[in-house]
Amino acid sequence: MAPLTWIVLVLGLIAAAALVWVSVKRVPPGRVLLVHRYGRHHRTLRPGVHLVVPGLDSVPWSIDTRLLVITLPPLAVATRDHDVVRAKLTLYVQVTDPVKAVYSVSNYVQALEELAYDTVRAIVGGMALDRVAPCREVIGAELCRNLKEAAPAWGVRVDRILVDLVDTPQPTRPETLATAPPEVPDVPSPADADGTPYQPLLSEDPRRVGRYTLVSRLGQGGMGVVYLARSPGGRPVAVKVIRREFADDADFKQRFAREIETAGRVSAFHTAPVVDADPAGDPPWLATEYIPGPSLHHVIRHHGALPSPMLHQLAAGIAEALHAIHACGIVHRDLKPSNIIISRTGPRVIDFGIARAVDSTALTRTGHVVGTLGFLAPSSWRARPSRPPPTSMPTAWSSATPRA
Repeated sequence: MAPLTWIVLVLGLIAAAALVWVSVKRVPPGRVLLVHRYGRHHRTLRPGVHLVVPGLDSVPWSIDTRLLVITLPPLAVATRDHDVVRAKLTLYVQVTDPVKAVYSVSNYVQALEELAYDTVRAIVGGMALDRVAPCREVIGAELCRNLKEAAPAWGVRVDRILVDLVDTPQPTRPETLATAPPEVPDVPSPADADGTPYQPLLSEDPRRVGRYTLVSRLGQGGMGVVYLARSPGGRPVAVKVIRREFADDADFKQRFAREIETAGRVSAFHTAPVVDADPAGDPPWLATEYIPGPSLHHVIRHHGALPSPMLHQLAAGIAEALHAIHACGIVHRDLKPSNIIISRTGPRVIDFGIARAVDSTALTRTGHVVGTLGFLAPSSWRARPSRPPPTSMPTAWSSATPRA
């Protein structure tokens, strides 16, 4: 053969070897690879040897499917009598559905950690100090039950949990616990537009509302202040206390009572359900389930744009929530990223403070427009305040989701 022919042959062999090298993916035992094509999940590669298409397929995720041992940082928990104990939690988990583990939740380890912390706080917060140590097995069993129920939605399985109480409990002054923010993950306030974390109670803030003990501020809006509080049993709730200028208005109290009744129609799957209220109180207040999780505004601000699969799931979840809300005869009137909580079970639409029942009277004055600039339908500027246009919620949805 001519020298040129040999050169072409050698170069061809090198190119073929390089193509085979980038096309063959070997997956070791105990791991799986997720293959993307056209920016979305295409297939899952199990242990073995597989072929991918160079330039068309990418492999952004490698998931460990072995049993993982996750040791969480020590957690300080306040008991019912204001003493503090420390607990160490060790989780034994395994990924069973890699696709769910990647696309249904931003970080399944963080989700497990938050749920474990919330459960321990709720249980220990309702116990006296002398009951905590003897009930360690009960705490572990309840914790394991809660995590096992939630974990399949995130594509993981919880095998077992070890609860270890460490350090000598040290008493803490009640007034310190009353004003200090709770030891919960740094979750932005659902009412904040800038993702401000929990704030301590101010001197003018009440310490109790109804049967609930206030712990910290979550935020404030046009109608009142929202607090993180605990029920007598230690469960976290969000309590909204109405401002004095509204509380002195008898007509407002009647409308507020109708709002509470209307909000109770919406499925808890889509929003924060109402658990208690006193529209005739001084001042009126409303307690809803506390939904741990960041607001959509906080996620966008601190983590940037969402990947396409997560964005599609988020948009569908918000649209589903708005459909359920509108089916109950409610127009939210202030749908925006800071009023959308990214919970473990999907997006939750919150803050019905300026929502209204379609069949009720208006909460606004003549000539005033309710909502947030940038998320109002153009027809809202022309519509009568007592009759929000039917396009207001779809327009807010189409304004909020592209920002993600």
